[in-house]
Amino acid sequence: AIGAEKDGSEQVSFNLFGLVTARDADQTDTPAYKTDSVLVAAAAGSDATDTSLISINQATGVVTYDRADFNSLGAGEAAIYTISFDVVSGSDTSRQTVTLTIAGENDAPVVSVVDPATGSEKDTSERVSFNLFTDLTTAHDIDRTDTSAFAAGSVIVAALAGSDTTKTSLISIDQATGEISYDRAVFNFLGAGESAIYGIGFDVVSGPDRIHRVVT
Repeated sequence: AIGAEKDGSEQVSFNLFGLVTARDADQTDTPAYKTDSVLVAAAAGSDATDTSLISINQATGVVTYDRADFNSLGAGEAAIYTISFDVVSGSDTSRQTVTLTIAGENDAPVVSVVDPATGSEKDTSERVSFNLFTDLTTAHDIDRTDTSAFAAGSVIVAALAGSDTTKTSLISIDQATGEISYDRAVFNFLGAGESAIYGIGFDVVSGPDRIHRVVT
């Protein structure tokens, strides 16, 4: 059986005996699932080893799992389980094994940002700096194969509507690290009630995903 992980909860069930084709030439014997005979093991090469994620009804041979429990699997990963059980027919017992594969898929990261603290101009030089990713961004990717990070070279600064200056060159950018800095003294030309307002856009990457965010 082959399944796939999913963001939201979804139960998948199947009956082990329903996967079996059994026939007994003896007309007095009828093949059937043997109760309490199921064993689950993680197969070689499986990217998940927690067999408790697979629920077994030992009385009926019904196997159940929740696709959301495997959401941490990344693209190209898979949880692979061998499920062995007995089929009885008269005095005969036959051991059977099936393989359950649950494939991982890429999940987009969840990325949120906060705006930097509002600054003010100053008569004398004083540099203010902050990092777009480490200081202002919260990012989480449920795929264990993917790690969220600042995308180097992705920063764009623009003066926003209502800004009393359009000089984006007053904002220094380290495109390699996402570090933003400015000197309070270079805004000394602003009068009372005026403001320099900038939108700073940048990207966060996580595995194959690229998410754009803007702070003000």
